[in-house]
Parts: sequence; C-alpha cells; structure tokens
Amino acid sequence: MSFKHARRLVSYLRTWMKSRPKLALCTMLAAITVSVGYVLTVPRERTSPARQNIDEVSAPVAEGLSGIAATAAMLGELFELQAMVRAVSAGDTLAEADSLLLIEALGRMDELEKRLGKADKKTNDHED
Repeated sequence: MSFKHARRLVSYLRTWMKSRPKLALCTMLAAITVSVGYVLTVPRERTSPARQNIDEVSAPVAEGLSGIAATAAMLGELFELQAMVRAVSAGDTLAEADSLLLIEALGRMDELEKRLGKADKKTNDHED
C-alpha cells in the first residue's frame, strides 16, 4: 500500500468516525471486550523464560556460595591445626607420639594450603 492510499484510507476513516461517533465508540468497546474475552478464555502454551533465566543465573551463584563455604571450612581446619602445632611444639621436648602428630598435622596443613592456593588461582582466573 502506497503512502497516497494510506493517507486516503485514514482520511476516510476519520470522516466515517466523525459522522458516526456512537457507532465508532461501540465498535472500539466491542473490540476491547472480544480481546479481553479471548485472553481470559483461550488457553495458550505457557513458557517460563523468566524461570529459566533465574536457573541460569542461580547456578553460578550457588556454586560460588558452596565454594565460599568449602574455603571457610578449610581455613577453619587450617587454623585449628596451626593452634595444635603451636601447642604441641611449645614444650621443651617432644615425645614420639607428639612428633608423629606434628608430622601428620604439618602434612595436612600443606595439603590444605595447596587446595586453598588452587581455589584462589581459579577465582583469580575468573576475574580476568
């Protein structure tokens, strides 16, 4: 439809609406009523893109929170081991059992520090 024809159609509709205002109003109200009736009665397929987006966003957040909890647990264990090592090594002499306990604690501390270092490196890689 060309611009000329569109202008002619708009002019005709304007003239028709001015000459029959009640009919034009009733036609508009009927169209609105039919629209509302259609929306309320005809079932449609429902998709939930908002829910899908929430799941996509919440997965990394949940992963991050579980990572924070795991890191906090490792740090707590590391602090406990450090306190135990300080307490055991504070004495003048060490018994054989104390030496074995210290070796185990220091080995576990090294393991925890390596895991924390890997977690920190992984976090820093994501920030870049």
